[in-house]
Amino acid sequence: MGGINLYRHVANNPLNAIDPFGLDEHTLTIQSYISQPSVFGFQGDNHGSTVTPSNAYRTTSTITFDDSKPGYTVTSDTGTTTFLPTGTTDKASSANLTGSETFSGDGIVSVNMDGSASNPIVPGAPPIAYDLNVTIDFNTGDLFGSMTLTDFPSFQIFLDGDNIYNHLAKNTLLAPFGLRDQIFDLIKKKIKKKPGCP
Repeated sequence: MGGINLYRHVANNPLNAIDPFGLDEHTLTIQSYISQPSVFGFQGDNHGSTVTPSNAYRTTSTITFDDSKPGYTVTSDTGTTTFLPTGTTDKASSANLTGSETFSGDGIVSVNMDGSASNPIVPGAPPIAYDLNVTIDFNTGDLFGSMTLTDFPSFQIFLDGDNIYNHLAKNTLLAPFGLRDQIFDLIKKKIKKKPGCP
């Protein structure tokens, strides 16, 4: 069928998994972005926090998982880095943008997303880095966890395409130094419960 996956809604297991409406599958996406048009000669992404995942980013990583059984997939990418004075372009590797899931029971999932990507045009540049750990209880609608991240650039997180967290870089004039500063943040959010949960 030209690459169409007719069984995605049941995680490619139509005999043992029944999810006719795709209600058990979820996505968690983390993106880093430069909100300015440019910083120190490098082209930025020129946007603030967005309601849904942006097509302009430094890094993006999505983990797709199921709230009723174990199993996940991760897709990651990096944006094109452009040094405006010379027009030089390159892309950082996305190999270090990873994720994993721990299934704790029906409706309860813990997710880790870990990432590191350096400016490919500047050898030895400190990396954009983050380490996100969240537990999501789809029965009660509670999401909580923590994140360690570089203070530059900005970050945003989406659950099922909805923005649930934003970190705006504090001082873009000191952007290169912000890559060396690790900050810690707690995340707590009310989310949509599974259908049928009181």
